[in-house]
Amino acid sequence: MDRLENWNDLDPGMRELGKIGGQYWFVPWDWGYDAPIVARDRVEEVPDSWRDFWNPQYKGQISMIDYAENAVSIAAWAFGLDYPNLSDEDLAFVKEKLIELKENVKTFWQSSTDLVQQMTTGEVAIGYGWPDQYAKVVDAGVDAVYVDPVEGRNGWICGFVVLADTQHYNLALEYIDSAISADVGRRVINKYFLGHSNLEAIRTADQEIVQQLQYDDTNIRERTHFAVPLTFTQRETFNRIWNEVLATD
Repeated sequence: MDRLENWNDLDPGMRELGKIGGQYWFVPWDWGYDAPIVARDRVEEVPDSWRDFWNPQYKGQISMIDYAENAVSIAAWAFGLDYPNLSDEDLAFVKEKLIELKENVKTFWQSSTDLVQQMTTGEVAIGYGWPDQYAKVVDAGVDAVYVDPVEGRNGWICGFVVLADTQHYNLALEYIDSAISADVGRRVINKYFLGHSNLEAIRTADQEIVQQLQYDDTNIRERTHFAVPLTFTQRETFNRIWNEVLATD
C-alpha cells in the first residue's frame, strides 16, 4: 500500500476489513447504511425499531428492497436472531415473519430511483433505503428522517481490488488513490450523503451532514450491522426463502 499516498488517512478499522492472511487485498472507499427513510407528516408515529415494520399501523405504507439478504437480515435483527447463522427453525420463523411483513409492504423496489420517486410522490411513507436516497427525498421537499433503529442499521462498505492480470496496474493505483483522497471524499459526503473511508474528508465535509448521519461517531459504526460474507449455502437458502415469500398471495 506504499503506492497509495492517501492510504494512511483512511479509517484504520476500515483498512483492516481488507486484510486477509496478513496482507491487504481491498481498499475501502465509500460506505453507508440501509435504514428506514420515513416521511414524518405521513405517519402518526415514526418507527424506531426494525420490528415496527410489522406494526399494523404501517399497512400499505412501506416500500421494501427486493433483495433476499436484506429482507432476511432485518427479520433476524427485529426478532433477536443470530444473523447470518440461522438454524432451520430460525429460517422457518424468518420466512413466516416475512410473509407477514408483506401485508404492510405496498411495493418492492429494485432501482434506487424507484424508492425516491415513490417517496417524493407520496406513494409510500416509509422506505428501506440508503443515505443517497434519503438525501434526494429531502432535497425534493419531503419532511423525512433517516431512522437509526434500536437494533442498529444495516451497513455496507464499497471499495477497490486490483486484479492480478490487470493491463494497467499503475493507472489503476492512481485511480484508487484519487478516489480515497480527502477531496473526493468531501464530494462524496456533501453531494451524495455517503460516508467515506478518509478521516480527513469526514472532518472537512459539511458537518451538518456528517453529524446528521453520525459519520463522525465511531460508536455508530461499531453497532451498525455491516454486510458479512455468506456461504454458498446461506446465500442459496436466503434466496430460496425470499422467492417463496414473494410467491405467496
